[in-house]
Amino acid sequence: MGTTRLAVICAAAFAFTLSPLTASAGDAAKAKRDLMWTRSAVESQKWDDFIQNMKKVEADMEGLSSDEKTPLMKEVTELKAMVTKSVEEDVSGAPGQGKRQSRHGQV
Repeated sequence: MGTTRLAVICAAAFAFTLSPLTASAGDAAKAKRDLMWTRSAVESQKWDDFIQNMKKVEADMEGLSSDEKTPLMKEVTELKAMVTKSVEEDVSGAPGQGKRQSRHGQV
């Protein structure tokens, strides 16, 4: 289960940055609101909500100028770091722990 969860979270987090953002009309205010909901989903580890919200953010950002996208992409980068940290903690078994613990010691 852990591997599947890890794969879904990583795929969703990084697929967003790989997709083209080149449509005609964007909505920076809506993207900011959706990023707020995305942050909430990350903080509460509601990964289904995270994926849905990231898709909304992507759609909202389509067609925005580089100047409008820059602060939004900064927030996306911060969220990706939060997701990465959460996944690493989930895989390692404890916050800040570099390796997974087993009953026989570190793995």
